[in-house]
Amino acid sequence: MNYFKLAYTTPDVLEKIKEAEKNGDFNAHIDPIDYSNCQPVDENFPYIPAGMTKLRQALIRTFIISPFMWIVNRFIFRTKIYNDYGNKKKKRNKNNNGIGQQYANINEKIPVQSYVNDSMIKDTSKSKTEKGCIQSSPGMIITCNHINKLDALVVRWALKKSGMLRGRQLKVMVADFNNQKGRLGRYMRAFGILPFSSEHRMIKLFDSAVSHYLNRGDCILVYPEQSEWWGYDRPRPLKRGAFYYAVKNNVPVQPIFITCRDGKGTVSGVRRKYFDVHILERIVPVCNTAKDHEKVQHMMEENSREWQDVYNFNSLFTNVCLMHKPL
Repeated sequence: MNYFKLAYTTPDVLEKIKEAEKNGDFNAHIDPIDYSNCQPVDENFPYIPAGMTKLRQALIRTFIISPFMWIVNRFIFRTKIYNDYGNKKKKRNKNNNGIGQQYANINEKIPVQSYVNDSMIKDTSKSKTEKGCIQSSPGMIITCNHINKLDALVVRWALKKSGMLRGRQLKVMVADFNNQKGRLGRYMRAFGILPFSSEHRMIKLFDSAVSHYLNRGDCILVYPEQSEWWGYDRPRPLKRGAFYYAVKNNVPVQPIFITCRDGKGTVSGVRRKYFDVHILERIVPVCNTAKDHEKVQHMMEENSREWQDVYNFNSLFTNVCLMHKPL
């Protein structure tokens, strides 16, 4: 199987996205699901791999997934990474250096670690803010919009470049049908998927694995929009799951938002898309007497606001560039 083909789509899928958008069904699964190619998620699933399974998965990540991720981000998505949007807005107001300068790509002349917000890299074990605080664990929930089957590789690339995965693993919450058979399934399990099953007995195992990784200081990627819409980089309504687990485990949420640039050429009649990854301001759980569902709602609303802000800013920046484009 040519796994690079997973990066692309077909015109009929784009039509389905337009129809779902028109109907307001923003969390609909667009691509058909082939359950015959799925393995059941049961007690034998290696949520916390050990022994030879752990070793095999480490080898797959090192010698197969990492080179594949490098090719995907350098040549297929031409991924660019941008610094913390929240701090950038403050700098723009203070220095008044203009949109273009403040939107500088951290991949170009400035080392990534020196341009990303320091709070994203330092151990957050004792971090406190005016809005809240977090426990001794530096684990995080990572949220990102879901616009490509391979965008988990984009998120992992951005987190590694920013230094946020230094000493940490990245796990990915997925639906149970992502537990595929064959070689693709082995690669996905090695990458770190945590498939969610609605069966009561499996929910306990899933919750236990999530708490294990967060308490250990790892990152868990969640797609709160629920479904993948190819190339759709407008914010969609969020589901509560990511923020529920953040509140339950008293860990921060690190929002990431991916926007698209039109690429060169087409594949299957669809123009290629290049990706800009925006690492946004971290959302810390509030430490007050509010009930858990209120804390979940607060974090979800903050995440939505940050995504909307960067989408609006990116749209403004794109329009400014088009206005000043030479004829």
